[in-house]
Amino acid sequence: MMLDQIAENVRFFFGFSLANKTSMNPHGFWNHLTLLDRLAKEAAALGLLGDVAGLLAQAEDFRKLRAYRNKSITHWDASDSHLATTWDGTNLTIQRGFVGDRAELERRTAAGEFEFQMTVPLPGLYGLVDTYAATMQEFLESNAAKFVGN
Repeated sequence: MMLDQIAENVRFFFGFSLANKTSMNPHGFWNHLTLLDRLAKEAAALGLLGDVAGLLAQAEDFRKLRAYRNKSITHWDASDSHLATTWDGTNLTIQRGFVGDRAELERRTAAGEFEFQMTVPLPGLYGLVDTYAATMQEFLESNAAKFVGN
């Protein structure tokens, strides 16, 4: 949601045209993926200053994280398994678990079915978001003369 808000702020700041209106986006606001698709072209058309390619490289990293989340975490589909999370004060660990009898668990564990585990250092993720937001703010400030606000 933060990334989508950053994208919409960029659209508003420069007065870029709205995205296509859909049932999921009835107002045509920019989202993070719209920014990836359109910022380079729009920036070139307006002659904006700054490292647009660098911004897009950072944004692409978030797109990859989002794609991974959508595929591997939020849309998990297995009736006999679940994801568990633990927090040790530094890292969020997401582990795949199993609901069922012990013998079946041991058989599937031996078969390597429960190797999935992902550890994300959340302070590191926060740092990535902070860096991206600060870089975008610098980009907007360096192009303040082109502010349109609609």
